[in-house]
Amino acid sequence: MSKRPIYLVLADTISGKRNYMPYPLLYVGNSLKKAGFEVEIKHCTEDQFQDVINEICLDNPLFVGFSVITGLHVSYAVKCSKEIKRKKPSIPICWGGVHPSLFGEQCLSEDYIDFIINGEGEESVVEFANQLKGEKEFSKVKGLGYSINGKVFSAERRFISDLSTVRADFTLVNPEEYLTEFPEGEKRVLNYLSSRGCPHRCTFCYNLTYNERKWRTVPLEMVKEDIDYLKKNHKIDGLSFCDDNFYVNRARAHEILEYLNLPSGFELRMDYMNDEMLKKLKKYRVRSFLVGVESGSDRIQKMIKKDYDLVTTKRSIDLLAKYHFRCHYSFIIALPGETYDEIKESVKCMLYIIRNHKEGTFTPGQFLPYPGAPLYDVAVKAGFKVPKTTEGWSVLDRWNNKMELPWSPVDTDFCYNVKWYTFFIAARIKLVSSICKLRLKHLNFKFPIDLKIFMLLYNLGYHSNLKVGKIVKSIAKVFQLDVRENKV
Repeated sequence: MSKRPIYLVLADTISGKRNYMPYPLLYVGNSLKKAGFEVEIKHCTEDQFQDVINEICLDNPLFVGFSVITGLHVSYAVKCSKEIKRKKPSIPICWGGVHPSLFGEQCLSEDYIDFIINGEGEESVVEFANQLKGEKEFSKVKGLGYSINGKVFSAERRFISDLSTVRADFTLVNPEEYLTEFPEGEKRVLNYLSSRGCPHRCTFCYNLTYNERKWRTVPLEMVKEDIDYLKKNHKIDGLSFCDDNFYVNRARAHEILEYLNLPSGFELRMDYMNDEMLKKLKKYRVRSFLVGVESGSDRIQKMIKKDYDLVTTKRSIDLLAKYHFRCHYSFIIALPGETYDEIKESVKCMLYIIRNHKEGTFTPGQFLPYPGAPLYDVAVKAGFKVPKTTEGWSVLDRWNNKMELPWSPVDTDFCYNVKWYTFFIAARIKLVSSICKLRLKHLNFKFPIDLKIFMLLYNLGYHSNLKVGKIVKSIAKVFQLDVRENKV
């Protein structure tokens, strides 16, 4: 066992709130552990950053690895990396994940990042760790990026084709800290990852570049072993699948759900649904879906290559309502090339869901030009200001709406209003819902004093231990929304 530990860090965004186990770190950490290294995983939130940094610097690790996705996570990884370098410059810092894989050269231009892992890290990170404690001949490590005298080096490493060779190690974290609830009553629900990638071609999605539309699966026997482990050791009473696309292979999905024999939830495409299939999923006690509608305009649906139309969307909404599935519908507002009338069509589709599917809630957000997605290049041509520093990528934050939309007839305030008025409609408080519906029907967001009051009361309730706080928190659980004080 190496005497110097390796710290793997996910710097998260919301103090005191961690609803998902950090699977990238569980996989990478297990590979290092099997190779004989001592591994410490730190999945820390804002209020824990300084304590974690102090611990890391005192422990003098072989290196610190950060898992980073584009968006607000970037700013937190930057903050922690800079502070480690300030306190102890000799500690090597390596970034892995989607963001450094797509913007490796920019990351390596920063003085607080020494190395990046390009692509999947289970194999690269072990070779990198061995070189750090040995010859330090980093050119031998495929998938490793590093900078010497301003030149960036990074050899390509292909995908791990056989996922039976890697595995998540649940003992590297305490799964008890990640338990969440289903509104139907299950109180020991964990998230689980059974596959990687997605075969579809949505032009707003990073998968087209990062996973090259490849869908790879954890072998069924390994999935079943993991389910057995979580049932035995953590008494789970539900599982939330966090796959990009769990349902590509229906026979496989059904076998997993049947073996699980517990309530579950996952992401599901509109064009996968039919009456017989939803009836079967009801039998398997599937509780909820995340469903990507994205737009109420057929032209926009074609442009973003969703490969289904509004007829399919409405038919599926009606089926979901028929079987009373709880659904979180995703919409994207202000896509490049989208007109004001087409945005209105999306809002009309939301109102259709509100009228027809009482268990339906929403996650409508403004379009964010994620690197690796085909629409990223379109947004750049239309005026998106590409961040000149790594930290600048934190502007891609769907909560705070700080990014300008030069390609759109609407601004970030418009998107913010749509997002929160739809949320308060779904809360089903009659007076509040009536006001919100009126706002959305006419897309009139002038002087949104009402929304400010709703948000103020919501946040006050959320942070209260009184009865109103319990009511508000129960609503938040149903609609699975993160609420932060700076929303008002």
